[in-house]
Amino acid sequence: MARQKSVRSAIFRSHLAIIVLMTLIYTTFFYFYTADILRKRAVAALQEFSSSFARSIDAEIMKMNNISLNITNSEVIKRGFADFGILHAMPESADRNFRKYQVTKQLNDLMFTLIGPLKPVPQVNLYSLDGGMVGTGIFSRDADLDVKAMDWFADLDLKYGAKLVSYPREDKLLDATFVIYRQKLYISICRVFFNQEKDAAGVIEVKQFHDEIFKNYGGGEESVFVFDGKGQQLYPLPGIASEWDAGFLSGLVPGIPTGSFGADGKGREMLIAQECRQTDWKVVVAEKEGLLLKPVRDFSYMILLLGIMVAAAAVWFASRVSAGITSPISNLKSALKLLEQEGILHDRRVDMATDLDEFGELQLSFNEMQAKVRESVHGMLEAKDGEMRATFLALQSQMDPHFLFNMLSVLAIMAEEGLNRELAETIGHLTHLLRYSASGSSSFVTLSEEMEYTRHYLLCMKTRFRDDLDFNISIPPGMESLIIPKLIVQPLAENCMKYATNREPPWSIRAEGSLRDGTWEIAVLDNGPGFDPAYLVDLNRILASRGSGGQSPGLDVGGMGLRSIASRLFLHFGSEAYCRVWNTEGGGACVAIGGRFTDGG
Repeated sequence: MARQKSVRSAIFRSHLAIIVLMTLIYTTFFYFYTADILRKRAVAALQEFSSSFARSIDAEIMKMNNISLNITNSEVIKRGFADFGILHAMPESADRNFRKYQVTKQLNDLMFTLIGPLKPVPQVNLYSLDGGMVGTGIFSRDADLDVKAMDWFADLDLKYGAKLVSYPREDKLLDATFVIYRQKLYISICRVFFNQEKDAAGVIEVKQFHDEIFKNYGGGEESVFVFDGKGQQLYPLPGIASEWDAGFLSGLVPGIPTGSFGADGKGREMLIAQECRQTDWKVVVAEKEGLLLKPVRDFSYMILLLGIMVAAAAVWFASRVSAGITSPISNLKSALKLLEQEGILHDRRVDMATDLDEFGELQLSFNEMQAKVRESVHGMLEAKDGEMRATFLALQSQMDPHFLFNMLSVLAIMAEEGLNRELAETIGHLTHLLRYSASGSSSFVTLSEEMEYTRHYLLCMKTRFRDDLDFNISIPPGMESLIIPKLIVQPLAENCMKYATNREPPWSIRAEGSLRDGTWEIAVLDNGPGFDPAYLVDLNRILASRGSGGQSPGLDVGGMGLRSIASRLFLHFGSEAYCRVWNTEGGGACVAIGGRFTDGG
């Protein structure tokens, strides 16, 4: 004959399987949901970095362009430069040279004034189409230079005067002027300016240091590349070693993240391109996916560790539950064995060895107990007590998923709105709440512990609604040690948040404790719209029936709320407990629970 399974092992295995399965489902969902958010944030951070770098380049180009426009729109400079062109074309003479010097100095003074005292650009050049140049900045003189010999002249818009942004290059004239500027690279904005007859009168060139334009790249873990509209690499310069192919990078579509293996083949990198608004340049940012997605990897390790901890907790919890259910059966078995030997008047616990399992012993004991009336009554009372305990635990356990469902909805809304700091604070408070509700060592807590749990919940709501929500929690000193069922005050505050927020803010929630004539009371008030009067009558009738032998509420989600709280109160405090609801005179509702106060609850 095959050995039968014990009740304890069957209960242990079933509870363990349910807990592990539910934990696995929840953890898997939570992991993929949170990991997806972390991935999106990492990509968004990379996009923001590329956009920020592109904006810094645009700011430098705009600064150069504004200087160019200010000078080309100055009629005084146009007239002075026209005089310079006439003098430059005249034969050499002392009078011509002196007058040319005066005109050059006048143009320098005017351009210095337009550039500004901070000198945001190092050099500005005015070229005559017939030859000759006036410089301001590092080189502040005239020079006999032919603008048509410049390598960028062929790309100039001679008809409309649109700006042209040049490729980085050295300037031999500036190299020869000061030693510190030797081998410096410059990027120029060039455009044709016109006289009053709308004819091309010359070319203005505004120069800026190459490294000044790209100064905002701090040299972090990411790699940054800049290309012009022709696909030429502007930054870093082509001579600097890079594992990436310039043609591949310059062909990326702006704004779309792209994953690709690096040229070394050692790991994937995330690439993103961004267009500059002031030019036809393209910024490309590359970062190792290992670094970019490090938060996701760290989160995976945390979830794995959490899963191990939950599995260990599930084993412990299932063992405790199975032991708690089978202990009364074992005690009853021992008592019945003792009753066989010593009679009905004796009540002692006996530990007897037996080869039969619990079901066999329980069946044999109940068959022999049928003739013993007193033991039959004891058995009925103990069975009733077990039913009440199971009902109590079920009522408490149904609170947790209800509250967690609401809080996850709040966190989802905050994540969608981008409230990152508030989201971090709320997660901190929620961690405390989950730790509190997940501690299964006892179904009862002190009032001070329950109020602290309620405070953390309201802080979560305060982080979300800020000045729209105000709350206050106060209990007299003598009530802190009152023992109450766990999760019995916080649902009242949660109920206030559900209904009080149906009106315009600000919303106010108060939790007040009082102790009078040996009776304790906790009242939770809000300034919401209150309850419908007809509904109040039915609700108070239902709540009152929990203490007068009314049927216990169902254990599905629809049976949660005030009815569950009332049932748990009456199970613990007896018929002297109460739960009442009314509308306050100033608007809003009040829910009060209370009972007889004894030391330790």
